[in-house]
Amino acid sequence: MVFSDWLNYFQNKFEIKNVELAHFSGLHPSTISRYRRGVKSPLTDRNHLNRIVAGIIQVATENNKLSDLRNFVNDQLKVKLVTSSSGSACCDQLSELYLLPGDYSILHHDLLRLAQLSLGEDPDLMHDYLPDFDQKIDCFMQLFSVSNARLANILNLDHSLISRWRSGIRTLKKDNPTLETLVAYIADTLTKAQKTDLPNAQQHFIQCIISDASLTVEQNILNWLQSSQQDFQIVRKNVENILEMINAWPGNKPQAVQLDHGYLQLLSDKKKQENYRGIKGLREAVIRFFTDIILSEEKRTLQLFSNQEMQWMAEDQRFLQTWQICMQTIINQGHQIEIIHNLGRSLEELTLGIEKWLPLHMNKNVTAYTCDRINLSEKNQNPLVKTLFIDVGNAAINAEMVKGTEDQSDYHYYTSSNRLKELGEQFEQLKQMSEPIMVFYPENTVFSTEILKESQIINQDQEENALTNELILLFPALPLCFFPQDIVKEILAATGLSSSTIKKIIEENKKLVRMLEDYIETGKTTVIGPFTDQLKTNPVVLLPDTNDTLEVELSEEQYRAGMESLYSYQENYPNFQIRPLVKVPFNNLHIISLNHKTIFLLKTKTPHLLIKFQHEISVICFNRYLESFI
Repeated sequence: MVFSDWLNYFQNKFEIKNVELAHFSGLHPSTISRYRRGVKSPLTDRNHLNRIVAGIIQVATENNKLSDLRNFVNDQLKVKLVTSSSGSACCDQLSELYLLPGDYSILHHDLLRLAQLSLGEDPDLMHDYLPDFDQKIDCFMQLFSVSNARLANILNLDHSLISRWRSGIRTLKKDNPTLETLVAYIADTLTKAQKTDLPNAQQHFIQCIISDASLTVEQNILNWLQSSQQDFQIVRKNVENILEMINAWPGNKPQAVQLDHGYLQLLSDKKKQENYRGIKGLREAVIRFFTDIILSEEKRTLQLFSNQEMQWMAEDQRFLQTWQICMQTIINQGHQIEIIHNLGRSLEELTLGIEKWLPLHMNKNVTAYTCDRINLSEKNQNPLVKTLFIDVGNAAINAEMVKGTEDQSDYHYYTSSNRLKELGEQFEQLKQMSEPIMVFYPENTVFSTEILKESQIINQDQEENALTNELILLFPALPLCFFPQDIVKEILAATGLSSSTIKKIIEENKKLVRMLEDYIETGKTTVIGPFTDQLKTNPVVLLPDTNDTLEVELSEEQYRAGMESLYSYQENYPNFQIRPLVKVPFNNLHIISLNHKTIFLLKTKTPHLLIKFQHEISVICFNRYLESFI
């Protein structure tokens, strides 16, 4: 029995419609249809396979047939189950991220085993194929501008097969002779690229792939292609945590802090000196540095950079707590902070670093940067370490040393104006080499206007470079811009807003519609959200000239009209995709990706926020998260 037969058998036996399974699995009905017709197979798509299994269980639960399903699966297992430990382990790995609450997890595990058996007689069949091959080959081709036709020519294959590789419809076996040619081509491409001045994203890719210096380039690439992409899952989870923190952000409220006055006094009473020795001395210098700022009656500007290992701070828990309290006190007092982070060289380290520092970054008087040149040099085992903390115009801590000698080095404490000027210039040079991790728009800017403005700039750049536009939207409700204009007017008329306000909203909505249609007509657009007939959501209206919003209540007819309008785009434009979700991941956050270059996060409920990410590696991470829904 092939997978299409297995799926048809289960859907027919338990009277599961395509639209029901699509709704509860989070897949599009057309995807379910392709699986049932055998046009598409989830042989290597672990995500889809688990979603389908979970969807069958949910539909059975809704239709009060869970007990029947459980009994049927148990009977099938008695007949068909291959009880090898390797088969069980494979299924354990597959279902790890998709277990359902309670005893559903056992049923999910067993049904998944049956589904896998339908893919071939060997339960380990999936291990014969390159895992996550579609993501890997697509990532390589995008970063190094390799077209389908170019790769097809190199591999002596039809270009349509390359397209199917990238979409996940087809994949590559580990023993396919084509693999050797593909590895050689990727190795040649990366080797040549290393001799040029590469963008940061390409540098990160190469360093992640060629990670073992004891192996050849080809061996590193083969290991990468044959390994499971656990880093994708880690990055996705880190990004999800970042988004959840922003979604639930309560605003910048001064936090009550309690300084350890005894410890602070102990370190402050130390003799003021120009040089502090070792890690213990660095802690004393930092407390002196912070104390002077906290006791100051004037507003100060702090400039902070260090690529030292963080043990100097974390190993002494009392000092770490004092550091955190001092920083919070300084923020509460309204001092300005510029901080250049060394966030690590891999995507996992970068997203983990953003997540870790996000509570600090969310303060409007903190500007955070990261320097990719320094991040990347860490991979090459840069032996030099620098710490530079400046209280502009007042004091500075500075040290430069060889890595590993931090506890034997001197940390200099400067107060002379000439030396402060020199160190300030050094920090400015570091800042010139860095990029803001994120940009917070001031509360007095109109967020919708800023998004439109940025979109126009990016689109112009795309046109000048003959690049295809791409827009990805993840919304918690159906946006007003997808409704027909007559329905928009009808919806707004029932809000009680003044006629002048309604007129402005309609004009702003038309601008958003034009932006949307520009992307639809000239490139690729994907809309992700709870866009199903079973899950009615109410749109959020952006009020004109402010960042305030209004949630409007829709009638069934209005919602249906919006859904029909949305799906008409998919019918009329082949490059327009809808990815319906069963559950909204963030009920307070609109996520917009413009041409893989800019990510906007719009928090619609008070306190309102508009955050822009343009740091190249950060944008890649956010796009990977969005593409996981696609």
